[in-house]
Amino acid sequence: MIIGVNKFLKKIHIIIIIGIIAGLTISNITFGREVLPNLKTSGKNIEDFIPKGWVVEDKAYGDLNNDTLKDWALVIQDTNKKNYTTNNNLEHSINANPRILIILFNDPVKNIFVSAEKNYASIIKHNNFTIDDPFDEVSILSNGILKIDFHFLGGGSSRLNQSFKFCYQNKRFELIGIDKQIIESGSGDITNYSFNFITYKMKLTKGNISRDKPDSIEWKKFKVKEKMTLDLILDPFSSKLWDKIIIQP
Repeated sequence: MIIGVNKFLKKIHIIIIIGIIAGLTISNITFGREVLPNLKTSGKNIEDFIPKGWVVEDKAYGDLNNDTLKDWALVIQDTNKKNYTTNNNLEHSINANPRILIILFNDPVKNIFVSAEKNYASIIKHNNFTIDDPFDEVSILSNGILKIDFHFLGGGSSRLNQSFKFCYQNKRFELIGIDKQIIESGSGDITNYSFNFITYKMKLTKGNISRDKPDSIEWKKFKVKEKMTLDLILDPFSSKLWDKIIIQP
């Protein structure tokens, strides 16, 4: 019998929704697509690709397309004051403006950077005081893998850490790995799910923060309904993601 991963994780998913989100409705964490600004397709430096009124929130430098040249991954965010959110009970405000991930390839012939076609995407934004900013960082690993880290922490008892790994192939960035960690703050129990979209194997590890070694390690095979790309980072915690993954018992 083959089961969907959303059913396989149903119990823990309920804990995350109830414990972490702490009463927020699903609409509070599901973001519609933003209207993106017009972005340049080429430029001499990274500043040429940043629209007026936007700033670089995070960036990474490394070879993404296996040509030995250094490329850029930029996370930029709008600074429109109308989209800053202030909580009357707190002294600070949060920037609820949209974010964009931009990939820039190094073109040595023209001595410019070129925006990778179709390789920019909206990133989940921070628009609620009851939860942490879900975006952590973007990085480029030594093997040319693009890695994007998120976490989810609200008023409940659990923390969710989630990382996505993308590889540039078929003229786009395709998902090759997901690492998902759930930590129960009360018990200290840790559950790690590591999905390899090249071997189609998932490693399930269970343990506790008080112990160095895991209590159990289990391997499962899985299938995917379709190839997944950078669109995932708009809503990395959506159940729609897990509906596309089918785990075998």
